[in-house]
Amino acid sequence: MKQRILVTPRSATKSGHPSLAALAEGGFEVVLSRPGVLPTEEDLLERLPGCVGYLAGVETISAMVLENATELKAISRNGTGADAIDLAAAERLRIKVLRAQGANARGVAELAMALLLCISRSLTQSDRSIKAQRWERHEGFELEGRTLSKKRLYAECVDTALSTAIARVDRPALSRYVVDRSAKPRNTLVPVASTR
Repeated sequence: MKQRILVTPRSATKSGHPSLAALAEGGFEVVLSRPGVLPTEEDLLERLPGCVGYLAGVETISAMVLENATELKAISRNGTGADAIDLAAAERLRIKVLRAQGANARGVAELAMALLLCISRSLTQSDRSIKAQRWERHEGFELEGRTLSKKRLYAECVDTALSTAIARVDRPALSRYVVDRSAKPRNTLVPVASTR
């Protein structure tokens, strides 16, 4: 009998992923949660028992779910966060919790840059204003000559892979913006000497 691995990330269950074929070729039976749907505790209680591995998405993984998965050896998170996993229960049950740290750094970096551009140009305020049929002027600021401080982006969530990816997102357009990896927090984006 093949060992089973539960796969729950919505992107993988909805559209598939080449790594799923690699698991099957490695002799594992791949068990998918409902396609494109965040699994509930009931879904996990139904699908996880009998699995030795679990490639988890962002769903909550409770102590009850882990206690009912008596053959489970490891949970691999599709990303870095593990706050949705009952880590105390996993440790007590000797289930390893593994993280793919840095694997999604480029995607997160692109989102961080998009949000930075939205903030700097007041796009969300302008969007709300226009949708409310008002045309209000919201002042923004240009990014050239400013330093993006790691502390400003809440450093506890930003690792080196992410800050490196942010610096590389769009080299021709954005490489002039310096990523400050120092431990000193900055209260604002501050001008720096030209990096051209």
